[in-house]
Amino acid sequence: MNISGIFNWKSLLAEKLLIAAIGVVFCFAAPTTAFSKDKVHFQWSWLPTGFYCPISGAIAKGFYTDVGIDLSVSTGRGSGDAVKKVAGGGSPIGDGDISAVMSARSRENAPVKCLMHIHDHSPHSLFLLKSSGIKGFKDLKGKTLATTAGNSHRNYFPIAARMAGLDPDTVKWTVVDSTTMPAMLVNKKVDGVPYFTSNISFIKPQVEARGDELVVIPFADYGFDIYSYCIYTRDDVIAKESDMLRRFVAATQRAWIWAKDNPEEACKAHSKQWPDTKYKDNLAGWLDLRGNMFGKDLSRAWTGKFDMKRVEKTYGVLVKSRDLDPNFDVKQVIYDSLLPK
Repeated sequence: MNISGIFNWKSLLAEKLLIAAIGVVFCFAAPTTAFSKDKVHFQWSWLPTGFYCPISGAIAKGFYTDVGIDLSVSTGRGSGDAVKKVAGGGSPIGDGDISAVMSARSRENAPVKCLMHIHDHSPHSLFLLKSSGIKGFKDLKGKTLATTAGNSHRNYFPIAARMAGLDPDTVKWTVVDSTTMPAMLVNKKVDGVPYFTSNISFIKPQVEARGDELVVIPFADYGFDIYSYCIYTRDDVIAKESDMLRRFVAATQRAWIWAKDNPEEACKAHSKQWPDTKYKDNLAGWLDLRGNMFGKDLSRAWTGKFDMKRVEKTYGVLVKSRDLDPNFDVKQVIYDSLLPK
């Protein structure tokens, strides 16, 4: 899907879209402080999977109230949708794949910039059924995959496919709502769906309940190595509320580092705040993401700061896969100077 075809931040800003229209908003109970707190909304790009255990854990522990922030969150329906909402004024802060931020800024001059990265190793993958007989990318010729509008997997698929020796144009894509993707896979309405590897524990039981087995094909298996998720904001928020952003990224950095060493506590807090999710699935999801951030042995240092050479490499992949302007200055999408030194 062409992101420019779905992205219109100017009209969204003019219409002043309500946050309540884009997801369920939760305000979490946390320890209170004596001073007045800034009410800040954080637009998530996806459903409340284990990916977000660190944030829920940090809210429960009071990391945000410690820095004078009363944080609320909304679930999302994909990176493209979340970027559109933040750029349009629906929320000051969001998360999503850096490809959506780069595409929006390059094509539409959307006023969004990344404050920090979440993981620097791509967790992108395809989920398929063993009964389909698909074992690798080359087996996807003539098949149909389902994804959400603006999904980063769709952005990167052409590059990963070529790395695997597959002509990406031989694969058909259909755009669906995020909530229907699991059912479309298990009911064999499509041949596969893209997810982060952290969603294995969420999808696997649904597949096994139908007597099948889940097959996961990571893009990284074919040499796909770029930045993935980031947390971003708008230009006007940087200009007017830099102090709030500085406190937010400090608390969020603290959240991820704390959850590295306290996965069970973080995911118990997340499961409590999102009772429709399962603790076991949340924990498995966070442990997978943790490996992408800190390395499987947890020895990799992580701060959220960007390496500009890696940012340029990431944009170079997008230029090839999404036909973006090769002369675009990628510095326009990075603003990580608010992170703690």
